[in-house]
Amino acid sequence: MNKNLAFNGFTLLELLFAIAMVGILAALALPAFDGSVSRARITSNTNQMVGAINLARAEAVDRGVIVAVRPVTGGWEVVADPSGTAEQIRIFQPSSNNVNITTTPSSLAGIFFNSNGFRQTSATNTATPSAANLLMNDTEDTSIQRRVCVSISGSVTTTDGGSC
Repeated sequence: MNKNLAFNGFTLLELLFAIAMVGILAALALPAFDGSVSRARITSNTNQMVGAINLARAEAVDRGVIVAVRPVTGGWEVVADPSGTAEQIRIFQPSSNNVNITTTPSSLAGIFFNSNGFRQTSATNTATPSAANLLMNDTEDTSIQRRVCVSISGSVTTTDGGSC
């Protein structure tokens, strides 16, 4: 009597081969994934900063007072009338602690907007400022950078680490 045995499954050798292939593919994809996480982290923080700057400019025009975006512990804040009552409008927390922000000029204490929406040097100094920019880079991979540029007219642009 001849019985036909049905084969339902994989052999041990086929299973080991499949696991090895998955491991090799994962090893090849991991470096690319790591860079994309860093880029996403920088992009998220850049978008938050642009939002804070645009909010400050809009609030300055709406309220008719000077409004500033300035650094605070663990983030940055939008504050109206920074040299007077200093009404805090909103605090922005970075989406990650792995982001370093460098300002140009290095003495930049904040980004100030007057009631016309134009930048000015400080809360009390109405002299025409130079363009300000903030360079954001990942602390784990400093080659991944985004630059936020704020012109004298108050417009905001971003670039991939280059100059404004």
